[in-house]
Amino acid sequence: DPNNASHLIRLYRMGCEFVQTGVLQVERPDAKELLVIKRGGWTLERVRQEAARLEEKMKLSKETSTLPHYPDIWAINIWLTKHHLLRFNQGEKYVR
Repeated sequence: DPNNASHLIRLYRMGCEFVQTGVLQVERPDAKELLVIKRGGWTLERVRQEAARLEEKMKLSKETSTLPHYPDIWAINIWLTKHHLLRFNQGEKYVR
């Protein structure tokens, strides 16, 4: 299914970028290429080759990543609690 193929490639690329840079880039610079994949512009073999290449890239990126091995659960809980309370206390006025 081309739609799933597009998601596979996008998620692998985003994962590699995040592990390398620590930044999650949601707005994709490769959006046009991903749309081509989604519309069936890539063969299944090409999708498989790119996925295999990106899987290997992810393995290598993890070895050199400067990201911590584990998330800071305490900081995450504080952030989530703060934003949940802001949303609850301000109702619809809450701005992200």
